[in-house]
Amino acid sequence: MQRFCALTITMLGILASVTCAPPVSNDPDLILTSGVIYPLGDSNDSLPALAIRGDRVVAVGSNDEILQLAGPYTQQMNLEGSSVLAGTYDAWIDLEALGRWSSASLDVRLASTIEEVQAMVRNAAGTNTTSEWIIGWGWDENDWPTPMLPDHSALDAVTTERPILLVHRNRQTAWLNSLGIASLPSVMNAVDPHTMILMADNQTNGIVTGSDLEAVAKVLAGDATERAIWLGEGVRHAASRGITRAGTPPVDSTTVEALLELEYRGLLPLRVDIRQTPRAALAYPGSNLERQVQESALISVTAVGLRLDGPLASKLAALTTPYEGQTTAGGPTNAAAVSAAIAASNKARLPLHIHASGDRAIKIALDTIAKSGIAGGMIIGFDLLPKEEGAARAAGLNVAIAAARFSNDIYHLDEILGTERAARAHAWSDLVTAGALLSFASDAPTYELRPLATIATALTRQDVSGYPAGGWNTSQTVPQTRLVRALIRNPRDGTAELVSGSSADLVVWSEDPMADDPGALRRAEAMLTIVAGRVAYSRALVSLRP
Repeated sequence: MQRFCALTITMLGILASVTCAPPVSNDPDLILTSGVIYPLGDSNDSLPALAIRGDRVVAVGSNDEILQLAGPYTQQMNLEGSSVLAGTYDAWIDLEALGRWSSASLDVRLASTIEEVQAMVRNAAGTNTTSEWIIGWGWDENDWPTPMLPDHSALDAVTTERPILLVHRNRQTAWLNSLGIASLPSVMNAVDPHTMILMADNQTNGIVTGSDLEAVAKVLAGDATERAIWLGEGVRHAASRGITRAGTPPVDSTTVEALLELEYRGLLPLRVDIRQTPRAALAYPGSNLERQVQESALISVTAVGLRLDGPLASKLAALTTPYEGQTTAGGPTNAAAVSAAIAASNKARLPLHIHASGDRAIKIALDTIAKSGIAGGMIIGFDLLPKEEGAARAAGLNVAIAAARFSNDIYHLDEILGTERAARAHAWSDLVTAGALLSFASDAPTYELRPLATIATALTRQDVSGYPAGGWNTSQTVPQTRLVRALIRNPRDGTAELVSGSSADLVVWSEDPMADDPGALRRAEAMLTIVAGRVAYSRALVSLRP
């Protein structure tokens, strides 16, 4: 349904700012009519109209019922048949990275060969002469004709006069030329000077992972101003994709302060649920930062966060064994990291939210959350059920499934995991049956931020081309209505509805999210995003009239 695109915009500061403030009244501020609005309260039926006052929905009903509520200052919008859902929650978005890489001058995600990567880097070297480093992102060896890790010589062929650093799409691996390696002392110290191979791990020349990424992170790190700019870009991009609430990876106090500044300046278009690093969480209780967050309308500190993944060097996202290698948390067996997270969770009285990929990492995550003893634990990217307990231990937990990652994993699941382990992979139906509370996590910018497309992936258990025929392990398919409710479920109160009294967080979609049409779901775009009763994003100029 594309009719919404044809609407003309006469929206001048609707709800975000009003030149002449109307008298205080109980009339709605905004009325939406002639739409397909899914309240998803007691049924899946749609209604055509709703009314918003302040940051709340005050009524949902027929066009006539809602129009009768209009006052002299009420704005009205004719949706012309467009569909509306409650706001979308994405459990894991790196907003800073999303902003940085979505506007990156060197984005090699579309490169299908090493030669195409070289051409893009060569072009960037010629156009960007202000920086010593040539920095880009998005390569993935799995997209190339022969999936194999590249080496420094391919980048040396572009230039040996400037250091080059290309971040993998998973952001857990980096690819450098010889000068790039030589420019990072901690990495250079671990490299055989004759072969340029990391001696400790015997990795392919020029590829950096694990603990050596700390040196790479210093090159990528921006100052406070740059980070604030990237965050601003990231939240705007997320709102444009229909996200009304985003859960962060573990962040420090600088990130929280930057988000508060964006909100103060009226530039924060969505709600942000902060997961703090264990160190930040220990310093948070009683701090001035805590008082500022408590006064915020859009920002909440909701959990202590921890990454506990296996090696992320390919699309398999740590589904393969063994799990003894380095991880982004220092290793699944790193007792110190786990203990620090538990201590921070208990002191800050915040639940533990753990990003865990792979059955061993997930088992440790379940144990860690249980030891914290605080309700509200969450596992993001629950891709493999533990062998012994299956889905049973997920009962009552928040589980954020990574449907976008699943669409990449399916090419290798049976072949690499084997029959027994593959049967436990992405077992969403088992999780629901066990009593887990499902959410969605895009892992953006590692994967594209398209909420309704992830519904299509989860519903069909296929990639965009329809592979595999009939879907992969369709016994684990979850009904569409439950998937939609998982996408819009508010993690704070568990609601997934748009009824009188609900927060006025909603999205107008170009396609019907409840239609039995995976192709339409994959095409769907957010046309209008409203957060706390205010327009956060508008793709088309919206016709409003008093």
